[in-house]
Amino acid sequence: MLMTTNKVIDLSGNKVAEPYNAHRVESGKYAMAEASQDFPYLLTYGLVVCKGIVITPEGGGKGLMAHLSRSDDFSGDLDTIASGYDGDIGGANITIVETGTSKETGMWPGTDYIAKHFDGLKPNSISVDRNEKNSWVRGIVLELETGVIREIEGEDGWSFSPEQRIDQNQRIRAI
Repeated sequence: MLMTTNKVIDLSGNKVAEPYNAHRVESGKYAMAEASQDFPYLLTYGLVVCKGIVITPEGGGKGLMAHLSRSDDFSGDLDTIASGYDGDIGGANITIVETGTSKETGMWPGTDYIAKHFDGLKPNSISVDRNEKNSWVRGIVLELETGVIREIEGEDGWSFSPEQRIDQNQRIRAI
């Protein structure tokens, strides 16, 4: 049973165009960034079976985004993501975004497992988007200044623009 305020959300109702002035988080990585005029967004795309995780303080200003991929150590990966957050998890809002699930049992983290793991860290809230519209692939963007998360248009593909910064990316697990 989750102790943290937990709510189901749907990001698909207010999609936005892909911003180019963003920190892009690649698969199997996470990035922590502060709001800036030059790069006010964190984004990731290509979420099929992977999960998107966003951690923000109440009111925004900064945030962490992770693109959690296949794993054989879910708990360790989630601990790495939590330790990468530059702030108090106890005052943070955590959002988990799923697209689909895999028949490869034990290889892909489930949304409920992720929520339960983060609940143990006692965040302010946990929100889960379970992909009620059944999109086959998704992208998400965090507006760092406000802490608002939206789904990115582009089920037919995204730009992978060289304008998007990837220098903030950290591996979720050491290889």
